[in-house]
Amino acid sequence: MEKRALPLFALAASLLLFGCDGASSSSSPSLSDESSLTQVEDSSSSESSLIDEEFIALPDGAWDPSDEVSEASVTGSLIEACIDFVFTVGESYRGTIDFGSAISEEGARIETTDNGVCEASIDGGNVTFTGTHAGETILRIYDADGFLYFRQRLTFHNALEDFAELADFIVNEVDHYESVMVPGLEFYFLSDSSGFVSGHDQGIIIDPTINFTYHFDAIVGDEFHLVIDQWQNQSAAQFTVVDINITRTGYACHPMASGGVLDYFVPVMVE
Repeated sequence: MEKRALPLFALAASLLLFGCDGASSSSSPSLSDESSLTQVEDSSSSESSLIDEEFIALPDGAWDPSDEVSEASVTGSLIEACIDFVFTVGESYRGTIDFGSAISEEGARIETTDNGVCEASIDGGNVTFTGTHAGETILRIYDADGFLYFRQRLTFHNALEDFAELADFIVNEVDHYESVMVPGLEFYFLSDSSGFVSGHDQGIIIDPTINFTYHFDAIVGDEFHLVIDQWQNQSAAQFTVVDINITRTGYACHPMASGGVLDYFVPVMVE
């Protein structure tokens, strides 16, 4: 059976319900019907650089996802935060928060960890945040009475400047990309033009591995667009990838079929 391609919105919705609501209904924001994963500003990241030692990590114990907060509905990049999306330094992101029909968003207050990683603002229920330095921060949103309605860790990395930097990252720093939706499915990049897929897909073992060749097409928004040239599938797995989109940070990979995103992959780094 052909693996169904999911539009990015549907994929993100599934991830949010799995990744947040599954842990504790009282500690996770709920998904609004109008939610979107659209980045609203495509500002330049030319001032960013890849210097890992400048990454500002949160102190041990600073982030505990089990801490309870009041429930709220969120949209936009606040959803991305809930699925641990890695944001790009220098880009601005937006979302909205709804405390519920009985509580007004007027007078709401937003805070981030005071470590120089992120700036954030809120106007009513409209939220904007911008990464100012590679690192981690905790974003909190309170109502006018000081009750906490949103609390998530945000991670920012510098943008990879060009395809040469991306190729170095995915070949030498990333061991492989693993699927979030289908555990066990893995993408490996061997060079700046070749790779393979291994593991299993919906219970079907990929044997032999699926080999592919690709080329860099363009940077589109906040993603590198790679085009598949050859997809050599001699296994029983029935899916064909035609494009691969990788975010400018390199920390999210979206293989694409003709109908949309096949899956959401995150990197497993070389040890």
